[in-house]
Amino acid sequence: MTIKNIKILIFSLFILLLSLPVLQWKVNFVDIKKLDGAYNIGGNPNFEFNSFLSGTYQTNFEKYLSDHNGFRNVFIRIYNQMQYTFYNVANANGVIIGKQSYLYEDNYIKAYNGADYLGLNTLKLKVKRLKKINNFLKENNSKLLIIMAPGKAAYYPEYIPDKYKKISDSTNYNTYKQLFAANKIDFIDFHKYFNDNKQKYAELYYPKTGIHWSDYSLEFVIDSFLTKVETETNMQVNKLISTAANKTIEQSETDMDIEKGMNLLFSIRKPKMKYNNYSFTENIKDKPNVLVVSDSFFWQIYNLGISKKVFNNSQFWYYNKQVYPDSFDENIFVNSINPVQKLKETDLVVIISTDANLSKFPWGFDDVLNSKEYKAERIKHMVSVIKSDSVWYNSIIEKAKVNKFSIDKQLGIDAEWMVINEE
Repeated sequence: MTIKNIKILIFSLFILLLSLPVLQWKVNFVDIKKLDGAYNIGGNPNFEFNSFLSGTYQTNFEKYLSDHNGFRNVFIRIYNQMQYTFYNVANANGVIIGKQSYLYEDNYIKAYNGADYLGLNTLKLKVKRLKKINNFLKENNSKLLIIMAPGKAAYYPEYIPDKYKKISDSTNYNTYKQLFAANKIDFIDFHKYFNDNKQKYAELYYPKTGIHWSDYSLEFVIDSFLTKVETETNMQVNKLISTAANKTIEQSETDMDIEKGMNLLFSIRKPKMKYNNYSFTENIKDKPNVLVVSDSFFWQIYNLGISKKVFNNSQFWYYNKQVYPDSFDENIFVNSINPVQKLKETDLVVIISTDANLSKFPWGFDDVLNSKEYKAERIKHMVSVIKSDSVWYNSIIEKAKVNKFSIDKQLGIDAEWMVINEE
């Protein structure tokens, strides 16, 4: 082969290599794993003379070409792997790499360290509002139940990087559980249970590279939850059935959700987990109406079908914002629902939060009874209370005569005053 032919061959190979990303983009001749998590892909920008002169068209077109590189996902994983392997850095929003590669999200460390503590007065106000909701529910033969989910940093404080120093022993979790108890608001403290049983279960209950309670721990969590539901509603419910899984996998998708979001080339070394297959009995036909307001810790339970198989097609208000299952078809938001009517329809309202979200808990749900609907409902209720008290009702009649009002108008005025000034 002549020197000239060798040069032609090298040049051809070079052109081929440059063309491969475009060919992959158009033909997809190699099956490349998609990236996990949320990310934005740039669209092909429309050419406009003004944007061309300003340089924005070129910038947007460059992003479009970069985002549609056929091997983009591979290059990103290679880069992320290098950052993790050589610099101990996670290219994922809010992810902290702890000792021995235990993964955290920064808000869990803040919750454990007391860095997000809201203060006693703020938490007292929130609990006061929750107590108001609890009282309203009791008037309507319903109950309020709080579930305190565990937190990754509180469960594994020994693997937190040394630079994250503990700021205070005052935490939202510690204060909330004291206030719930003092105000007689029922709650399940899975946070404490998980920590108390860490020596026995370790990674089986809280996975090394995940941020939620493990799929294995769901057997205990759901069993305890449903037992409490029966106590609160005085109803029997269908039970969880757990059978050993036949397949052996290193970890489920959920149990390594932080790691998946890092989009690495290779998996982080971690212990194998135990898994069970879950289902529910179907012999009990009566199902309670349960409204669940929760962060992401309810998804694992929800995805098992508990809302239909155990509850009466109950709604899940995700962060008190989106309504599920309705939002699977199109986004349905909580603010489009009459909250007072919804509360009156329930047998139990459950609010679930991990410690990392207690600084925002309960995501505005404590304001649900400050609505116009609630005020009208309370006035109506107060009118009935006044009428049921003969002494009080007679005083209203006398007051109406003095003020030259109808009895109904005077009833409304006094009932509204009571509602505005009630605790």
